[in-house]
Amino acid sequence: MPYREINFLKDTLIHVYNRANGGNLLFRSKSDYEWFEEKTLKLGLADACLIPAYCLMPTHFHFHLKLKSDVDISRIMQRLELAYAKYLNRKYDSHGHVFEGPFKSKPITKESYVFSLCKYIHFNPVKSGLVAEPEDWQYSNYRDVISGNISQEVSLFYGTFFKNPDDYRLFVNDINDDYQKDLKDFLFFEDE
Repeated sequence: MPYREINFLKDTLIHVYNRANGGNLLFRSKSDYEWFEEKTLKLGLADACLIPAYCLMPTHFHFHLKLKSDVDISRIMQRLELAYAKYLNRKYDSHGHVFEGPFKSKPITKESYVFSLCKYIHFNPVKSGLVAEPEDWQYSNYRDVISGNISQEVSLFYGTFFKNPDDYRLFVNDINDDYQKDLKDFLFFEDE
């Protein structure tokens, strides 16, 4: 994948995601999800960014990031996607493009998007029919958020809007609000 430099300033909130090429599965087994999560840490995404919300889905992934410094997020994401493509092609004896294209990123400019995006990301497995409750999906950080098993930085992030993890759980499970309508123009592909 060609390198494209995308720089955001410290404290910028961004939504980063991508999906598999041609409607294929991006994650085919538990070990694929685990490899991607582990590589995300090894390549320094968590060092460069606060990760309030993420979710790995069978065909795509989402990250809600807050940059800890002025960082070239492209370099990290390019390395992650390239490493994963090599891993997947080697493991399944395949070749060719794994991702539909370069990852997408967009700064979160509206205050209303900040937690609506977290909700969107964490509710995605339920919306897609994979699980009945967001906490049933093991390839996101939702369980950690609602159990309080998060860093002090992430706790402070959520604490700006929610009194406690149960408040966030109620927010995520309130599917009668207009959070998705509010995000419609913000999302790159609506079916994910």
